[in-house]
Amino acid sequence: MGNQMNQGPSWGQDSPRPVNHDGISQLISRIVTISNRALAEGRNLNLAEAEELISAIQLLKRQAERGTHHTDWVRRFEEVVRETMTRPGCKVEDLCDSLGTSKSRLHARTKDMLGMTPMDYLWLTRLLVAARLLAETPHKVDVVAEQCGFRSGSHLSSRFKKRFGHSPGAWRRMGQKFQSF
Repeated sequence: MGNQMNQGPSWGQDSPRPVNHDGISQLISRIVTISNRALAEGRNLNLAEAEELISAIQLLKRQAERGTHHTDWVRRFEEVVRETMTRPGCKVEDLCDSLGTSKSRLHARTKDMLGMTPMDYLWLTRLLVAARLLAETPHKVDVVAEQCGFRSGSHLSSRFKKRFGHSPGAWRRMGQKFQSF
């Protein structure tokens, strides 16, 4: 029998499920808990919760970059989100087309592997990138909004305040510094 090379997962077909390591499970649980705690209490994230959320996401990303605990599929999904996040009209169908999978498969995989829907992940990525840009650059809110896929500066402001409890301008004035994620 010949030696076959592993071609990697096919995005539209079943592939082996990743090993569920305790550390990764705890990180994902922490991310989801932080996000949902404030929503369940009917309030916005406070600064400490936002920093904790970003820290957990950055740790998860570093582990993925080292090739531990994440499958090729999750890395590919993150790449597609980064590639499409600048398009304001981006829909789940766009992500599906780029990954060669169905809406139901994409939804199930992201909920299972990341603990959130594909669009929740896209919006969270946009907001975190916007938070970093606001903290680290002098760009106007409208420019940051365009770079992150929001329809307008007011669209970014509305979503940003809802998620973080601060306007983009207030966030910038607080002088928050984030490492690139």
